[in-house]
Amino acid sequence: MLSHRMGLSRVGDIIMDKYNKTADMRALLANLEPSEEFRTSFKYNNHMYMYAGDLVGKLMDPSNPNPTESWMKAVKDVVLNPVGLESAVASDKEFRKLSNIALAHADSKTVLPEDINTWLDPVAPAGSISMNIKDRLRWVEFLINKGTTSDGKTILKPETFQQLFAPSNLLPTETYMLTGGTPPISAAGLGAIRSTYKGETVISHGGNVQGSVSKTCFFPDRKFGIVSLYTGKNFGSLNFCCDIADRLLFKDSKTLKYSLEYMKNQKDVSAKQLKALQDEFNGRNKDTKPSFDINTSLGGYFHPAIGSIVLKKSSTQNSLFQLDLKVDILPAFPMVHFEHDRFAAPIEFGQNVTVTFKTDKKLVQGFVFRGNGFTDDIKDGLYFTKL
Repeated sequence: MLSHRMGLSRVGDIIMDKYNKTADMRALLANLEPSEEFRTSFKYNNHMYMYAGDLVGKLMDPSNPNPTESWMKAVKDVVLNPVGLESAVASDKEFRKLSNIALAHADSKTVLPEDINTWLDPVAPAGSISMNIKDRLRWVEFLINKGTTSDGKTILKPETFQQLFAPSNLLPTETYMLTGGTPPISAAGLGAIRSTYKGETVISHGGNVQGSVSKTCFFPDRKFGIVSLYTGKNFGSLNFCCDIADRLLFKDSKTLKYSLEYMKNQKDVSAKQLKALQDEFNGRNKDTKPSFDINTSLGGYFHPAIGSIVLKKSSTQNSLFQLDLKVDILPAFPMVHFEHDRFAAPIEFGQNVTVTFKTDKKLVQGFVFRGNGFTDDIKDGLYFTKL
């Protein structure tokens, strides 16, 4: 569950933004079909951490009907407080009560709504813990000292600590950490990536929610750690860790070499994706029309593992073949007619999202949903049945 070897794709992350009760998500995820065999490959997802926290909550307080609430108390009592992380809170609700916090940003000038991440609490074990930079550094020190606090108190048994970072999946190094010209070795542990940089072992982990990013890396043999916290878009600050390590640990003064390289690569990848999307639109058969009356496609659709999706006539366009796709509480986005019975997000949306309708005697029965980042490894896409 914690090493990302369940065989479940990341499509379940869609559910996290939709429901405000862990029980609702638990019921849906039980219907999510695996895209790989159990324990055969690395498939990153967050929902298994929700389940793990669920189990902890039930074991710590079987009488509490809300296991996530019990997990929040347990993680503070068993881990955060004993390590001395006085500023740490285990829920978004607690975080928003604090007086001195960093606000989530879309960019350097745009502050996001205060409640932008309220969806976190039902999936709290997947990433709801917040703390200030001082405590974050204390946490890294705790890890460097192999589960022992700065005042000499051992919180984790040596065998437990070793299990945290023991490699369970070999990974392509370039995906997670630059190698500094040394042979790449990279593997996933329990919520962390164990890799190499310039011949040194480095352990890293990063995560982000809307408008806030957190990255940590440390070199256990050098007793050297780096924490990066910022608001805004995720620009790959694990590479920033390499830049800092170069200057402070390896005495290499090449300023921001890897960060700049990463940003350039990201721009190149985005440009290639946009070019591929443009080519696909340019090559479509523009003279086709849907085989059904578009009005019969409007309304709700359901997938047993994702929940409901709503299609409605676009409120922003006059085109007959323009739809709005709405995934429950998420903002609606436009879908334009692509060809035949297939609709797609427009090029300016920047994502290859498609809906292909399935009909019987010109009556819509459902559609197949495909979208970048969520259904890439699901061969047949996700089929939603018309309600």
